[in-house]
Amino acid sequence: MEIFKYLFWILVSYLFITLCFRGYWLVRDRYFQLSWFGEWLIALLSCMGVFGVAYHTPILNQGVWWFVLALIFITSFLRLRSSSLQTQLKRLTKKQLCFVYCLMVLFTAPLATGVLFNAANLTGIWSNS
Repeated sequence: MEIFKYLFWILVSYLFITLCFRGYWLVRDRYFQLSWFGEWLIALLSCMGVFGVAYHTPILNQGVWWFVLALIFITSFLRLRSSSLQTQLKRLTKKQLCFVYCLMVLFTAPLATGVLFNAANLTGIWSNS
């Protein structure tokens, strides 16, 4: 599962960059949403799950990863249905809208896949513990 090692480092880099941007917005414009912090924590926890798959290391337990996977799906669904996102998306052209959706999928799908591999024990992490 060498691909998960690369995926882990790409996701952690992206997570760090988004944290820097959000910190910058907080300092510059005093603009912050509590949901950003929650989503960032879920993404951080998900990166831990991808780390577990990438480096064949059991972290926490399988039940936690099923819960994190459910959180990923629930928050993604709620994010897509939020009125603030819908208002922002209405202002975009079709190309911009497609770009935004692609960015969302490019970040969420690998996280969900890594956590699924961890939770479902597809790599045999939990048989060694």
